[in-house]
Amino acid sequence: MIKKYKGNGFGRKLTEIGIDELKKLGCTRMIIGCLEENPSNEYYKHIGGRFIKTRIFKLPNQDLLENVYYYDSI
Repeated sequence: MIKKYKGNGFGRKLTEIGIDELKKLGCTRMIIGCLEENPSNEYYKHIGGRFIKTRIFKLPNQDLLENVYYYDSI
């Protein structure tokens, strides 16, 4: 079901709205974490994120790998 919504710009629009809200709060940089197995990693790189590290995202019963992306200008 989700595939029919991919490629329609919804993710980009949500990202733009989020960045606008951060700017209103005075933020000029941001960090985004994305689970390593998530195909959205390519999107975060595509919109200018610089990969800085992989870290462990701890859940009560599971540890997941998370990629961290840095944006020095939003």
